[in-house]
Amino acid sequence: MAPIKREVAGTPRQSCLGRSDWSGEFEAQVTESRTPIGWVRHLKVKRHDGREGIGWDVLQSIKNELLGPDALAIEFYPPAHNVVDETNMRHLWEVPTDLLPFGLHTR
Repeated sequence: MAPIKREVAGTPRQSCLGRSDWSGEFEAQVTESRTPIGWVRHLKVKRHDGREGIGWDVLQSIKNELLGPDALAIEFYPPAHNVVDETNMRHLWEVPTDLLPFGLHTR
């Protein structure tokens, strides 16, 4: 799913790029938002049954399929006063690979 080119004046701040029923157990949605660093894709993943428990390996596979295997995505944990916890959903944001000056590297 390639990002949509966004250079037209009046473009909305966020748009939905698609939804996917992933392996019958998870629902995934990709949106794109305008941010200070440009357009960023946001991957939202939840279980169909609403329960907790989406493993790292599952998130990585869904990220690879919907954002691409070379996409760098992050999940962050905000200060307590900014927490929104309304549903059991995981959020990943794609960031430019050169944006983060740290990470896990293989040699």
